[in-house]
Amino acid sequence: MDLSEMVSTRVSFNDDDSGLGMDFEEYDSDSQQNNELYPLTSQALFDFDDNPSISDVRNLFHESDTYCQSNTSSIKRPREYDAKDNTFKRPKVFDGRKTLTKSLSFGDEPQFVSSEDVYTTVNRALDRDDLIADGTGYYRLPTVKGKHSDLKSISTETMTNILIGKYDDIVNSYCVIDCRYPFEYDGGHIQGAINLPTREMISEFLNTQLSNRPQILIFHCEFSSERGPKLCRFLRNTDRHLNGERYPHLYYPEVYILDGGYKEFYNNGKELCLPRNYIPMLHEDYTVEVRHFRSKSKSWASGERRRCPQRLF
Repeated sequence: MDLSEMVSTRVSFNDDDSGLGMDFEEYDSDSQQNNELYPLTSQALFDFDDNPSISDVRNLFHESDTYCQSNTSSIKRPREYDAKDNTFKRPKVFDGRKTLTKSLSFGDEPQFVSSEDVYTTVNRALDRDDLIADGTGYYRLPTVKGKHSDLKSISTETMTNILIGKYDDIVNSYCVIDCRYPFEYDGGHIQGAINLPTREMISEFLNTQLSNRPQILIFHCEFSSERGPKLCRFLRNTDRHLNGERYPHLYYPEVYILDGGYKEFYNNGKELCLPRNYIPMLHEDYTVEVRHFRSKSKSWASGERRRCPQRLF
């Protein structure tokens, strides 16, 4: 078979779908009365304008094809002119659809959070420094500039006023968390404070306080420089994890650090301490205990990267 015979061979398509959304034979049926394909001759390969079948097939891939236009125009959002930047931009649209934030195991109930609600809450938290972490209200207690910019700090005077009931009209319940070592706590602590010096105890506190939770938490250690702030951040991170499917909901959205720690509070109001005593962490009689708890602290910190957060969310 010579070249002219090969070129003039009739073309047929046996596939159900040519990949263009229609069959070539079905497409050419509109341009041919007899429903037959045109034979591709050597002249017809180049005479596109004289051959309606080839011309139509070629136009399928042309930019001005109406089929492509009708689909792309319905997908793309119209551009809007931004006078500030002197540009045309497509607006961002929040349709309020609910998104699943976590994969579910068998038997779990799916809990959804509106993407628009999360967007609004995060923006409010960034704009307002006086909003509590779940965005539902404002910090009730007056704060001071403490050692940690990402944490809200209260003064020893405010702590004293809480204990004597001056904030009972705005604070329904509270809990003071003493993060010092047990021998320090036993040697003297703030009235009503509980001793939670480890991460395990903080986790247990979060998991067991399922009802009648205190409205606010106040953390402190000896100076409120390291142990108290670290466990305060750990509680917040764990709280976020436990409520990952209900963001921005939290069990404890309002937490504080006692500025100056137990030492400063004892110096200003020892009458509110039980017993009225103060044992420093580096007391010579408790070197073994300090070594034991410090070894645990190092194991907690292994693998963690030091960071300087601007604010605790």
